[in-house]
Amino acid sequence: MVIERAVMHRLDRVMDYNLLRANESPSGDTSTNARRRSLAKGIQGRASRQYQSTTMFLKKVLRTLRSTWRGVNTGPVGEKKAIKYSAIFIAICLSLVIFTYNLCGRLGEAETAYNQGVYLQQQGLQEEAIAEFDKAIHREPQHIGAYSHRGYAHLILGHYELSIQDYDEAIRLGPQIAEVYIRRGGAYFRLGQYEQAIQDYDTGIRLNPQLADAYINRGGVYFTLGQNERAIHDYEEGIRLYPQSTIAHVSRGNAYAKLGQYQRAIQDYEEGIRLDPQSTKAYLGRGNAYFNSGQYQRAIQDYDIAISLNLRYGLAYRNRGIAFANLGQAANAKVDLDKACQLDQKYC
Repeated sequence: MVIERAVMHRLDRVMDYNLLRANESPSGDTSTNARRRSLAKGIQGRASRQYQSTTMFLKKVLRTLRSTWRGVNTGPVGEKKAIKYSAIFIAICLSLVIFTYNLCGRLGEAETAYNQGVYLQQQGLQEEAIAEFDKAIHREPQHIGAYSHRGYAHLILGHYELSIQDYDEAIRLGPQIAEVYIRRGGAYFRLGQYEQAIQDYDTGIRLNPQLADAYINRGGVYFTLGQNERAIHDYEEGIRLYPQSTIAHVSRGNAYAKLGQYQRAIQDYEEGIRLDPQSTKAYLGRGNAYFNSGQYQRAIQDYDIAISLNLRYGLAYRNRGIAFANLGQAANAKVDLDKACQLDQKYC
């Protein structure tokens, strides 16, 4: 009886610790942008389910062991049989304790490394984050969150093939997670593999039709392919789901501008500026719409603001230079065009 109490006490402590870990939520997001935080929420916390399933398994085994022990003490068995059952019971308990401590230690180390990686990623330290996600995956090879976040780190660093490999593994382990398809679609897009990107965004939308990012990103692919009407449709759906998206408004403005609908484009750029007064792309886009409408002075005013927000904005210098030229201000035009060329050879 003394041995039974000691073993059961240790098992209870293991279960208490495991339940505590199962109910923890990973720290940090990969972005301060509310739209992208919604993606992170769908990915984070996957490892905790491993803790929970382990805990439920231990709970069932512990219930069985206690029931067996009561049967040994109360059942109609002889003294030798009772001793035999007791020895078997003690052996099982000790083996279970060793197994549980090893398992929980491994999972605990994986979760610690994963959370540290998420924190580092949030600080913009992608290389360091990758090292922590490597540790988490080494300890727990089925850690979906670690694969997904490592894939995102590779995406930020421009390692698109490695990013896709990690997202492939995350999808293999969790094929119903819409957010991972959206992230992989972004990697395909940056590689110029537009059809694969669209397929991933389609899958993400099928799995979760409420994710604004999927529509906005798919709209970006259609815009790149010159399919502006389809792009506008997706941007509209993204705006419906997330009206505060500066990117969606500015992107829809770009699509309207491509169609020559400059007034509608200007309305979208103005909404983007209202949502984010620091958006250089919104000012540049509105300036371009004014330029294409023949309103060169108003275009210059917007280019001025864009340049004041980013003194190395080569495209804004170039476009302002062309606007000056159209107003007959050759000296100002030369200064801006020379500056644009200095900043980026493609503007020479």
